Amino acid sequence: MVASACKIIEGLLAIHEFTVTRDAESTQRQSPSTPAWEQRKFSDFYKTVESGNRLPKAMMEEGNLPYVVARLTNNGIEGFISKESRDFNGNKVKIFPENSITFSIDNPDAIFVQCERFCTSNIMRVLHNDYYGLSESCFFMESLKKLTAGYNWSFKFSGPVVMSSPIMIPTLKNRGVAWEEIKAIGVLLNRLDSLITLHQREPRFADTG
Repeated sequence: MVASACKIIEGLLAIHEFTVTRDAESTQRQSPSTPAWEQRKFSDFYKTVESGNRLPKAMMEEGNLPYVVARLTNNGIEGFISKESRDFNGNKVKIFPENSITFSIDNPDAIFVQCERFCTSNIMRVLHNDYYGLSESCFFMESLKKLTAGYNWSFKFSGPVVMSSPIMIPTLKNRGVAWEEIKAIGVLLNRLDSLITLHQREPRFADTG
């Protein structure tokens, strides 16, 4: 059931991806209310990519702050640490806001939207825009996932790579962003993600070894 839902959502996002109108007649048949899809860059929607802290396990203090790493389950959360934890260099850990997207430069498949404040490791990258809620973030997370092919620990999925990458965006007749369409797609993606997370959920304090 989840696999079928994944295919439906993937099709929804990809239906206009890098397509070319075959002729003027097909363009005229398109409903005026149907958003067109245009290629934009990720940097048009996120201005910076931030990184987390180098935090060896021996330096982790137990607490209530989710600690996100490059794992593929449990929303990337390895455990929960204190907000007073210090990193390898003695700096307090950075605390990132909810509705941020996390991704790994070494394991690009580890991409999630974080629904509460969190901290993360130094091999993780964080995208955040104060104007985006959960729905918009889910849309851009899915767009980010479609860029990961060919990247791994030796060919980094780095911040500059992400920011310069093209993505497809629904647009209005005046070429403005169709935010309502983005939110609607994001809502569907979030529902699907909730189903997947339900089957991946782990105890609050994971055994990190």
